[in-house]
Parts: sequence; structure tokens; C-alpha cells
Amino acid sequence: MLARGIKLSFKVHVADFVLEHARFLAPGLFDQNAANDYDVIISNPPYFKLSKNDSRSVAASAVIHGQPNIYAIFMALSASLLSDHGVMVTITPRSFAAGDYFRRCRQYLFSRVVPEVVHLFHSRKAAFKSAAVLQENVIIRARKTKPRPTATVRVSASEGPLDIDSKSARAVGLTSIIDLGSPRVIFHIPAGDSDEAIVRFVRRWTNTLHSLGMEVSTGPVVGFRAHGFLLESPNGTPFAPLLWLQNVKHLSIQWPLGKRGKFQYMVDSSDSNYLLLPNQTYVVLRRFSAKEEERRLVAAPLLGGTLPGYKVGLENHLNYIHRPQGYIPNEQAIGLAALLGTSLLDRYFRISNGNTQVNATELRALPLPTEESLTLLGRAVKTQLGLPLDIDVLCEELLEVPRRLRRFRKAG
Repeated sequence: MLARGIKLSFKVHVADFVLEHARFLAPGLFDQNAANDYDVIISNPPYFKLSKNDSRSVAASAVIHGQPNIYAIFMALSASLLSDHGVMVTITPRSFAAGDYFRRCRQYLFSRVVPEVVHLFHSRKAAFKSAAVLQENVIIRARKTKPRPTATVRVSASEGPLDIDSKSARAVGLTSIIDLGSPRVIFHIPAGDSDEAIVRFVRRWTNTLHSLGMEVSTGPVVGFRAHGFLLESPNGTPFAPLLWLQNVKHLSIQWPLGKRGKFQYMVDSSDSNYLLLPNQTYVVLRRFSAKEEERRLVAAPLLGGTLPGYKVGLENHLNYIHRPQGYIPNEQAIGLAALLGTSLLDRYFRISNGNTQVNATELRALPLPTEESLTLLGRAVKTQLGLPLDIDVLCEELLEVPRRLRRFRKAG
């Protein structure tokens, strides 16, 4: 083939890409076999989840966990097959950027290649509209080389392909994109100057839920499995209040809802005890949200004793933060729920996560301030509950958020 004076020869090779090359994912094999090195790899891999028993899952077990999407294996393999200083370009969903399912993939990928250019499509529909793919997609150009602390990445964003020509690119420090010192290797995509500043500021917090003695778990009640324990009304039966996603609002628990079809009570008995939690203080969060909602993180304090009974039920679409070796003081729980509901943390979460699902893994990795700061924030919120309340203002003042980040959402 001759195009613009350049002679090009090509060969179409028909095979299962993953199974044919999976041997390169085993530790050490890549460096011992240079016969399959490529200077350039360009890929629009397929997007679908693999079952644990799929032969491709077994072959790629070194870089995947659970049931991730097959595109992650394509990315890891591409990084393995590159020659030194070779370049790979992929367009994939953004979901690999965070989460435990893709952690091994990120570790493997970014130990071999360094991103040079990143373009994010904000719209979940526009990039592959004809194929009805509902994903935030990202184009990445990465090179097989060693990372340099002073390296920069060219970052741009558009709603979709139609406005890609109007995009403006920015040079962002590599360390603001990937925290290579963290075992989670979360891939941030700061689309603007304020995003980059937010990443730097929040990373200054050195605590996590684990360091604060807390844990996050998923509500144990699965509606269809626990159906025999669900009650429309107590009718004299010993009961525990049951909370669903719809019961959790920003900084408040609304129970009972009286919503048709949503049972608000559970039988409290020895048979149902394994599904119930002690009626003590938790921070409860929705696990799912719509991308278009104002907040991706919707959290509320569930203070011990505010609901009737000795036990409570939490449905599986909720996460709850608790302290396994003790309890969370009420003011601390209020402060943590308030912080999770701020524009600051909402934006930080979105910079690294294009999913509408809020996983426990991401919450465990979230940087947090000190217990004292959370308690002070909770105390300030508690004194103003029931009054017009601006959580962002309280957070900005008490946590000493830099002025350039205050009300960043209004400035875009």
C-alpha cells in the first residue's frame, strides 16, 4: 500500500489476543523474550466483563482481580509487548482509574509505561453513541520508559468527539496524575487547574479510615434473599428499622418513608440476627448515584438510638462506616458525613472515578484529616442543624482550605 509517498505493508492476524499473549503477563517473562516487541500499539479493545472461570481470566490472573472488564487485560498486554520507548494508545472506559478490581492492572501497567497524553470524554453517551456504550471514556498515550518526578502529562477534555477540536490542553505534573508511591496507584484525571490543586491539597491529609480505626462495609440485607424477614408494618412483631438507598439524604436519615413497595421494617429474631447491626452510631453512604446528580457522595450520620429498637438493617445498596474496636462518637460521625458531602471531596472523588458506583475500596483509600478536625467540623455542624447550613463554608474555614480552592465550583 502506498499513501502520501509512504510504503506500508500490513498483515492481518486473526487470533484471541489475550490467550495468545497471556504468557507475557507472568513476572519476568517479558524481559526474557523480545521477539514480540512492538514500537507502536493502537487499541480500541472490547468492553465486557469476564467471568472468573473464563480461560482469559485464568491466563491473566497476574493483572486482574475479581471480575473486571476485559479491556484492562488488553492494556496490560500492550504494555508488556512494547519495545523500549515504544508507544501505546488506547481508548477505554475510565473505570480502571480506581477500585480494587483494577488495582493489579494499574500496578502492572504503570510500572511499565508512563502516560504522556490523556484526553477525557465527560459524556457517558457521546463517544460510542451508536454502540449504546454508557461509559466515561478516556484516550491515553503512554510510553515504555522510566517515570521522572519532573515529567508532565498533557491533559485535555471534551464532552464527546464532536467538540474535541475545541479542547484546550494543559501540562499537568505526572505526580498529580499518578501517586506511584501508593500501592493503589490511583489514576487521577484533573481536567482543570482547580482539579490539580484539589488533588494536591487533599493528598496532604495523611489519614485514612484505617488509620482512624474505622472500616467501611456494605449493608448485609439483600432484599430478595431476606424477603421472609421484611415487614410493611410491625403489627406487634419485634422489629428493626430497615434503611434503603432512598432513606439516606445529604446529612439526614429519613425513616420511615412510607414509599410503596419499600419495606421499612425487618423481623428482629434469632433467625434474622445475622443480617442486623447494633443500633449504634454509623456514617451511612449511598453506593450508587447518577452521574448528573449534584453529589456523587451522599452521606448521613446514623446516630445510635435515634431509630427505635436495639438493631438496624442496612440494605445492600448502602455502605456504612463503623469502628470495629469501639464506637464512633456522634460529633465525629457528623463531621465525617459532612466532609464526605462537601464539594471539595465530591470533586476529588470524581477526578479519579468515572463510575456512578461508590465502592468501599475507594472510600478506604480516601485521604482524611485528623480525628480532631472531624470532631470540630461535626461540632460546628451539630450547632447549626435545622438552620440554613453551608457545609462547604464550614469545611473551608475549619480545614483551612486555600482561598484559590474556595467556591471553585462557581468558577468552573
